[in-house]
Amino acid sequence: MSSKIGPANLGTLLDACDTAASFTYANFQPTDDPTHRFAGLNGVSQACTGGSMGYIAKSVSWDLSSSDVIFVRFWASGSIGTLRLLFFTGSAYYQLVPYATASIGAGWNVFAFHRATTASTWCTISGSPNWANITAFRLQMQPPSGQDATIVWGGLYAGYTAAPWVVLSFDDGNASDYTIVHPLLQSHGWHATYYVPAAYIDESERLTRAQCDALYAAGNDISNHSATHSANLTALTGAALNAEIDTSYDTLMSYGYERSAKHMSYVGGAYNDEVVAATAIHHISGRTVGWGESRAHWWPSLDGGNYKIRAGDISTASWATVAPYVTQSVKSNTLCVLYGHVYTESSTLAAIFDGIAALQETYPTLRVGCMSEYQDWLRGIPVPGNTRLATPYGSDGEKTGTLPIGVRAIQGV
Repeated sequence: MSSKIGPANLGTLLDACDTAASFTYANFQPTDDPTHRFAGLNGVSQACTGGSMGYIAKSVSWDLSSSDVIFVRFWASGSIGTLRLLFFTGSAYYQLVPYATASIGAGWNVFAFHRATTASTWCTISGSPNWANITAFRLQMQPPSGQDATIVWGGLYAGYTAAPWVVLSFDDGNASDYTIVHPLLQSHGWHATYYVPAAYIDESERLTRAQCDALYAAGNDISNHSATHSANLTALTGAALNAEIDTSYDTLMSYGYERSAKHMSYVGGAYNDEVVAATAIHHISGRTVGWGESRAHWWPSLDGGNYKIRAGDISTASWATVAPYVTQSVKSNTLCVLYGHVYTESSTLAAIFDGIAALQETYPTLRVGCMSEYQDWLRGIPVPGNTRLATPYGSDGEKTGTLPIGVRAIQGV
């Protein structure tokens, strides 16, 4: 089923939102923002105070009749109470209001407006625009009563090629990864990312080197989960932190796992800025834990988000618990990451896999696999001004560019 859709594509840039003077506005004058930049372009910043609404608007001549998805990229600071995208056809306007704006995070965000799913929880649409004749658009924000917020609009896009993804991952290099998880994966034709502490290989009740080799040869990832797994990485600094991360990376590379050694899972999900910086030296992603923000990851990653990828724990979860998160990714063409630990029997995990497979039957564009497969799919994203994505790795396996593994979380199931 993974062959039914091609590489990801960001679609058409409708407006770069890079020149404040090109917009009309209400209440609060916008300014060019050279600090918060995407693809080498300025943003347009607007600060709204005291709970008052502000917007920027522009006359256009667009035919969006073939664009099912329209999305806007923005940087936020403060509390965003209401966010709206309005389209005009002549003198009439129609607004698209995203769901759960309280979940907008500080920093860069990407929200999509799904024109074809007006009844979904992702947005509400007022009216029926003539999509073939859009004459103006408005980007509007209002903080809650008495509060202030700043928003920097960074680009409006339409018509991207996307697909929902489930990335399966398993931590700690347990023997059950090979004896229980791997056969279940094989029955569905899927792969997973196994995050393995280097010191655990060949230990009792852990994966052997031969099993790691076999998993890797079968198309799975063998990825970094620290050298010893003995310490929360946030408790380490300097040389000790680098050694805990780099020793495992070096070991996995020496074993021939070049394709996947560049992905990291933090011990216990704990990270801070120093851990992220140390991880970024050799790795292109860092995975943490938590259902709350694993619901829908967007790409491309901004402000280091590819080192803060959250995953939901399926070690003991039922399919009824997992299903809403996967379903949300299906509805929104986004990424849901799942992870497990040790298994003593297969029925619980099998039920989750069967549930995902049933969704694939209903939604053929749903892809399931490991982080490296997701990475390869993302390789097709054209990001204006960033030519590094074409060759993200040097010959020695070092990271030479930033791979956009998604991550601004959108909540609301």
